[in-house]
Amino acid sequence: MTQQPATDQPERAAPHQPQRAAAPPHGQPSLRKRGGRRRPNLPYALVLSGFAAGLLWVWLSRAHVKGGTIMISAALLIAAAARFTLPDDRAGLLASRRRSVDVAAFAALGLALLALALVIPSPS
Repeated sequence: MTQQPATDQPERAAPHQPQRAAAPPHGQPSLRKRGGRRRPNLPYALVLSGFAAGLLWVWLSRAHVKGGTIMISAALLIAAAARFTLPDDRAGLLASRRRSVDVAAFAALGLALLALALVIPSPS
């Protein structure tokens, strides 16, 4: 056995080199783009905030149920438009099924609530 000479200095570890992130599997979108990180859930967040604002409007002001219902229906119609126009990797959480099914469901709910809101009598 050979012995190494003793030194007064502690051993230095090799400098840490950051590892590159593994590429996503073939067919899956990358979350990185040239300018930074994509925001695929931004359309969902906008629709959800519009829906929540409409619910809050109805809850806080029972005299303005019509306005809150119109706001909720507008949020659902915006969701249908966003799902129709955005590609699948940018639709985020709005994409839960096939595009045609999502658009039909959002549009049907939005139009039904809009019809309901227009039928509701205004308080006098």
